Amino acid sequence: VYAEADLRVADLARLTGEPEYKVTQSITGTLGFSNFNQMVNSYRIAEAKRRLTDPTLAHLPILTIALDCGFGSIGPFNRAFKANTGMTPQEYRRQ
Repeated sequence: VYAEADLRVADLARLTGEPEYKVTQSITGTLGFSNFNQMVNSYRIAEAKRRLTDPTLAHLPILTIALDCGFGSIGPFNRAFKANTGMTPQEYRRQ
Protein backbone atom coordinates (compact mmCIF):
# COMPACT_ATOMS: atom_id res chain seq x y z
CA VAL A 1 0.00 0.00 0.00
CA TYR A 2 2.84 2.42 0.84
CA ALA A 3 3.98 2.32 -2.80
CA GLU A 4 0.85 4.15 -3.97
CA ALA A 5 2.06 7.64 -4.83
CA ASP A 6 -1.10 9.43 -3.74
CA LEU A 7 -1.71 7.47 -0.53
CA ARG A 8 -3.58 9.44 2.15
CA VAL A 9 -4.65 8.80 5.74
CA ALA A 10 -8.22 8.42 4.44
CA ASP A 11 -7.09 5.54 2.22
CA LEU A 12 -5.44 3.75 5.12
CA ALA A 13 -8.51 4.37 7.30
CA ARG A 14 -10.75 2.90 4.64
CA LEU A 15 -8.50 -0.17 4.27
CA THR A 16 -8.42 -0.79 8.02
CA GLY A 17 -12.04 0.10 8.67
CA GLU A 18 -11.03 2.62 11.31
CA PRO A 19 -11.83 6.34 11.54
CA GLU A 20 -9.11 8.66 10.26
CA TYR A 21 -8.50 10.15 13.70
CA LYS A 22 -7.75 6.70 15.15
CA VAL A 23 -5.34 5.89 12.33
CA THR A 24 -3.60 9.23 12.89
CA GLN A 25 -3.46 8.63 16.67
CA SER A 26 -1.90 5.22 16.08
CA ILE A 27 0.69 6.64 13.69
CA THR A 28 1.71 9.51 15.96
CA GLY A 29 1.22 7.72 19.27
CA THR A 30 1.71 3.98 19.20
CA LEU A 31 4.04 3.90 16.20
CA GLY A 32 5.89 7.09 17.19
CA PHE A 33 6.02 8.85 13.84
CA SER A 34 5.67 12.64 13.62
CA ASN A 35 2.97 12.32 10.98
CA PHE A 36 1.50 10.12 8.27
CA ASN A 37 3.97 11.24 5.60
CA GLN A 38 6.96 10.41 7.80
CA MET A 39 5.58 6.93 8.36
CA VAL A 40 4.88 6.26 4.70
CA ASN A 41 8.24 7.65 3.65
CA SER A 42 10.03 5.41 6.15
CA TYR A 43 8.51 2.33 4.50
CA ARG A 44 9.25 3.71 1.04
CA ILE A 45 12.87 4.50 1.92
CA ALA A 46 13.36 1.05 3.45
CA GLU A 47 12.17 -0.53 0.21
CA ALA A 48 14.32 1.83 -1.86
CA LYS A 49 17.38 0.91 0.21
CA ARG A 50 16.69 -2.76 -0.38
CA ARG A 51 16.35 -2.21 -4.12
CA LEU A 52 19.41 0.01 -4.37
CA THR A 53 21.57 -2.72 -2.85
CA ASP A 54 20.03 -5.61 -4.79
CA PRO A 55 22.56 -6.65 -7.46
CA THR A 56 19.79 -7.94 -9.71
CA LEU A 57 18.31 -4.41 -9.81
CA ALA A 58 21.59 -2.56 -10.43
CA HIS A 59 20.51 -1.86 -14.00
CA LEU A 60 17.46 0.15 -12.87
CA PRO A 61 17.75 3.94 -12.81
CA ILE A 62 17.29 5.54 -9.41
CA LEU A 63 14.25 7.41 -10.75
CA THR A 64 12.55 4.10 -11.56
CA ILE A 65 13.20 2.84 -8.06
CA ALA A 66 11.86 6.07 -6.58
CA LEU A 67 8.67 5.87 -8.64
CA ASP A 68 8.22 2.15 -7.92
CA CYS A 69 8.49 2.86 -4.19
CA GLY A 70 5.72 5.45 -4.30
CA PHE A 71 7.50 8.76 -4.75
CA GLY A 72 5.98 11.07 -7.34
CA SER A 73 9.29 12.51 -8.53
CA ILE A 74 13.03 12.40 -7.91
CA GLY A 75 13.29 15.61 -5.86
CA PRO A 76 11.15 14.54 -2.90
CA PHE A 77 12.72 11.08 -3.05
CA ASN A 78 16.26 12.47 -2.88
CA ARG A 79 15.36 14.78 0.03
CA ALA A 80 13.58 12.06 2.02
CA PHE A 81 16.34 9.54 1.31
CA LYS A 82 19.10 11.91 2.40
CA ALA A 83 17.17 12.90 5.54
CA ASN A 84 16.80 9.22 6.42
CA THR A 85 20.28 7.93 5.54
CA GLY A 86 22.55 10.98 5.47
CA MET A 87 23.52 10.27 1.87
CA THR A 88 22.05 10.49 -1.59
CA PRO A 89 20.56 7.41 -3.24
CA GLN A 90 23.49 7.32 -5.66
CA GLU A 91 26.01 7.39 -2.80
CA TYR A 92 24.05 4.67 -1.00
CA ARG A 93 24.01 2.49 -4.09
CA ARG A 94 27.78 2.86 -4.57
CA GLN A 95 28.73 1.91 -1.01
